[in-house]
Amino acid sequence: MDNHGFFGAAIAKGIALSSEHDIVLVAGKGHEDYQELEGIKYPFSDREIVQELLAA
Repeated sequence: MDNHGFFGAAIAKGIALSSEHDIVLVAGKGHEDYQELEGIKYPFSDREIVQELLAA
């Protein structure tokens, strides 16, 4: 997750702060697999980030 920046860190923090009966809603880019910053598209998938974090 090192290269996922602010958005990946925000998702990770939300999951880390959650308890067993909590619901973590990631209302992000949905179907898009990139994050565009200053006209540059960087690979990024909310879905993949969540899967990586839950598998760890």
